[in-house]
Amino acid sequence: MQTDLPKFAAGLERFADHWALIADDGRRLTYANLAREADAFAARLNPDARLVLIEGCNEIEAIAAYLGVLRSGRVALLHPQGPDAQASRIAKTFTPDATYTRIAGAWVLEQSGASTPHHADLGLLLSTSGTTGATKLVRLSRAAVDANARSIADYLELSPDARAITSLPIYYSYGLSVLNSHLAVGATILLTSRSVVDDDFWRFAGAQHATSLAGVPHTYELLERGDLLARAPQSLRTLTQAGGRLPPQAIDYPQAEMQKRGGRMFVMYGQTEATARIAYVPAHLLSKNADCIGVAIPGGALSLRGDNGEDVTQSGRAGELIYRGANVMMGYALGRDDLQRGAEIAELATGDIAERTASGLFRIVGRRSRFVKPFGLRVALDEIERTLEAGGRSAMVAGTDSLIAIGVLQKPGAAAPDTDGIAAELADRYKLPQVLFHVMPLAEWPLLPNGKPDLARVLMRAERERAHEQDARPQRSVADVFAAIVRGRTPITPDSSFVSLGGDSMNYVELSLALEELLGELPKGWESLSIAQLDVLRPRSAVARRRSAFVKLDSDILIRCAAIGAIVGHHASTTDILAGGVAALIMLVGFSWARFQREQLAVGQPWTMLRRLGLMILVPYFCLLTLFSVAHEMAPLSAWTLTANYDPELRGFIQPFWFISVYVQASVLLALASLLLPWFRWDLSAAPMRLGLTVLGLSVAAMLILQMTGHTYPSRSVDQILPLMALGWCLAFADTPRRRTYVILAALLVTMCNILGDRSMETPLWRLPIPFWLLQTGWLASAVLLLIFKPRIALPRPVAAAVAAIASASLTIYLTHTAILWSVTKVFDLEAAGILAAVGAIAAGVFGHQFLISVFSRLSPALKAGAQDSSSDDAQNEKRLRGGDWGTQEPAESAGSR
Repeated sequence: MQTDLPKFAAGLERFADHWALIADDGRRLTYANLAREADAFAARLNPDARLVLIEGCNEIEAIAAYLGVLRSGRVALLHPQGPDAQASRIAKTFTPDATYTRIAGAWVLEQSGASTPHHADLGLLLSTSGTTGATKLVRLSRAAVDANARSIADYLELSPDARAITSLPIYYSYGLSVLNSHLAVGATILLTSRSVVDDDFWRFAGAQHATSLAGVPHTYELLERGDLLARAPQSLRTLTQAGGRLPPQAIDYPQAEMQKRGGRMFVMYGQTEATARIAYVPAHLLSKNADCIGVAIPGGALSLRGDNGEDVTQSGRAGELIYRGANVMMGYALGRDDLQRGAEIAELATGDIAERTASGLFRIVGRRSRFVKPFGLRVALDEIERTLEAGGRSAMVAGTDSLIAIGVLQKPGAAAPDTDGIAAELADRYKLPQVLFHVMPLAEWPLLPNGKPDLARVLMRAERERAHEQDARPQRSVADVFAAIVRGRTPITPDSSFVSLGGDSMNYVELSLALEELLGELPKGWESLSIAQLDVLRPRSAVARRRSAFVKLDSDILIRCAAIGAIVGHHASTTDILAGGVAALIMLVGFSWARFQREQLAVGQPWTMLRRLGLMILVPYFCLLTLFSVAHEMAPLSAWTLTANYDPELRGFIQPFWFISVYVQASVLLALASLLLPWFRWDLSAAPMRLGLTVLGLSVAAMLILQMTGHTYPSRSVDQILPLMALGWCLAFADTPRRRTYVILAALLVTMCNILGDRSMETPLWRLPIPFWLLQTGWLASAVLLLIFKPRIALPRPVAAAVAAIASASLTIYLTHTAILWSVTKVFDLEAAGILAAVGAIAAGVFGHQFLISVFSRLSPALKAGAQDSSSDDAQNEKRLRGGDWGTQEPAESAGSR
């Protein structure tokens, strides 16, 4: 007898006349007889036969063959019972020297006469429990198999009196561990292949006084559904569960049944890569820790590792679960040559994300491979399952980055699950489009041969149903919508996004509404997603295209609409109650720059921004100045030179044009920084949040210095405006709690500066009827809180359309409203006609905006042709923007979310 053989196999004779196997067909073997049967099988093998494939069913022949292979120092390869495509692939890949299978009901040994070289320590090959249709096997040493058997026997306190009934096949590592651990202590195995729902299963268990039952989650679902434990013999005192997560509420039934009879239940965790078991929850701790996997098995150790490789020791902090122990596999085998390899790993990185509780137990919170990233957002499929479980719905979830498939169990006699309602609930919870979730009722769980959920089948069914719905798919594509709204020099391709095409706040609102009409709902950060990514969201059926009575708008659209409305209302009346809206509008300038212009600016290409500034703002602006000069009086020189924000004599209907001056000045400064400062471009790409906070701090410092020296014009000079724009820029990146805190602190700093700005005015604060700083603070506070905590707002469809139209035309309205108000004064008293004048000014601005858009779209082809002939450098830089020279590496911080 070789000394390195598994002790449970090599030492069968120790238990002599004690019953080892009792089959439900009436046959039984003592340990002494089992040892003889095992050796007899080994004697039948050719001397050179090293790798033996065995059909791993719960029958005496299979177990005797398995033990005979181990006792003779050969390598056993267990595969599922019956004809199986995966087993055929494994046989073709590894070409075993001998196969032992049932053919027409009889056990047949076939040998090839070949000899498979293998490492001296190798004793067992098993398919990974997560493998579907693959030939990857786990290489287990004889020492690992023996160590795991003894660890399990230790914490389960197994004795020769134990009698375990086989509810799981031995080709499955969990089922095999039941066999090995009981053989290690001389206990009895009750062999059956019947299901727990079979009356004969329980008759056999009662007749042979079964003491323990092992099951996967599906087993316990069947037990509870049929109240089957009530039929279990009184001898049944131990239940074990592994093979997947059992919902905490599903533990109540089996644990209560065990408590009635003074028994125990063990929830366990393991992987084939660790021979079977890794952790367990001690029975006395299960009631209060039903969501845990417990502690490491005897002889093993568990730890957590963070993303940066450091050990995680704090309770409540998640990391990848790492296991160390003698039962860790040697490595994987993808072909025969791998069988000669020795041990390649000293620890097992489980791939499961866990945390340590305050009581020292471990809890699984997710799995690395059970994450998808639709639109760049990380979503845990396990978390979706737990969310549905918390609502009393059992579900299986699988998915890809473009489809999350959810199978919801429909219990017998129960109403069909509300699939649309579940999809809507999940879409709201995870802030993703509803069309991404495909919910299906399941009459029963699709299972793999080992009893685990067949997630691949759930995903395949969802993909098949989606494919059938393609016929009803809308004909208009996302590219069509982009082509109709976003017009410019850059050609539209499937890889184009709103940002890469040079979009801005002028066409952002129109495009977002059009896409929402087409897609149903837009994901957060859609402006940075490609047309191809957005096209995935197109509804696949008429049901999905049902128009909702409400439309979700980005909150900056609502703020922009309210701000421009208040500005026009303020200028059309004699009250100051509507003042302060311009602060919100200035802040949104920085917010829009961060979202729509950052990519162009980061590569030194401010030309699209400047071109739109000239065509959409400066051309109409100088036209209006000309009209004012002809019809009324000559506009001051400061208005013509775009320095009106520094003109203390600016009065009347020309006065609001200070905003255009400061807007142009800030735009030029931004463009120059992009062209001349390499560090500025670097921060635009790699650290935009840091850049925004830096600009805010420097501009505040400059403003305070200029105020103290008397070289500033309160609330209108660039130093007064830049903090607001920088605040808006930072808001575009406030996507984590820490960044939100920074932005709120920055907003408080800007507010304090506004108060100081008001203090530099000639009128004392206490003399102002309503302090301007208070009104401005109200606008800023409302805008900041909305953008951070309520980035999207649902509005009735007609209201949303009106809000969007006004918001998209906000700059045009600002340009033109003074001309409308001036015209009204020629006919009516402005104070008496204030409301009508304001409404008329807003309506005229909306129409004017549409006219400018139409003119701009007609000029675009000419601009494009001219640009192709004018500058090869410009064309080269545009190529860089599309990834030609600059590559596709993403910056460290993303502008996609807020």
